[in-house]
Amino acid sequence: MKTVFHANVDGREIVLGFGEAHGFIDPEATWRKVEAILAETDESKQMHALNAQINLVRAKADEALSMASRFAAVVLPDGKVLSAGNPQLMARYNGEYQMHLGEAEELVKQLTPLVTAFEARRAALFLEQAEYTHPPQGEDLIADDAAASLQAKHAARGDGRALLMSGEYITDLRGREYWLPNPWRKASVVKLGDELPKGAVLTPTSEQSQEIASQQEADRVAALDPDQRTAEAQAAQVAAQQEAAALRARLEITGDAKALAKAQASYADAVSAIEEKYGVSLS
Repeated sequence: MKTVFHANVDGREIVLGFGEAHGFIDPEATWRKVEAILAETDESKQMHALNAQINLVRAKADEALSMASRFAAVVLPDGKVLSAGNPQLMARYNGEYQMHLGEAEELVKQLTPLVTAFEARRAALFLEQAEYTHPPQGEDLIADDAAASLQAKHAARGDGRALLMSGEYITDLRGREYWLPNPWRKASVVKLGDELPKGAVLTPTSEQSQEIASQQEADRVAALDPDQRTAEAQAAQVAAQQEAAALRARLEITGDAKALAKAQASYADAVSAIEEKYGVSLS
């Protein structure tokens, strides 16, 4: 017996994983069933029969020892002999005692594998006849064969799918982010079973990433108030001046006679782009 973990998501019961059911076995109820069945097994009958035989032989040994003691000599501490006993009979019964002890030892050797077989059968029956308590919410008992089938399907579900308790697959893109074009906008799948919208892009190409970045920057600038746009434009203008000055210096070092003109042209292009981006005049 196994257990299956599951959860209700958007009205669908999906499989989360699997566990062992051993922890939910009710030992008292299970042993009550097992003991009745165990008594009728060959392992139990053979073991109890051999135990009875061992007990019988040991009883004979005890009886022989008792008889031997009856014919033992009785000597007081002062050395006075109260009874000479019967050495011949005492030796005879002592011999019987030793013989029965030897028989018992040999029988005990035969008992060991029977006890091992009995305990193995007992352990197997405990699992076969197990009575279970119900697991907590979100976990249920499931038979081994059904669990094996469901586990195989769960392992083979692949990316973007979930397994229902019914054994069917369902699309599971929850939390998956995607982009939709014209204009680019970001969204994510929320519900179990929802498919990606037509035209959705999971992993933008390099060109698409540049388009997205440009659009995001345009959206950011559009959200600025006039003062914020002017401040950013002026900061960008200062940066353009510094870049133009650096360009002029590099060109002059190489002896370019048109260094100033080229730097001025680069600066003019930068200012034009800044004015277009922020919608302000910097002149």
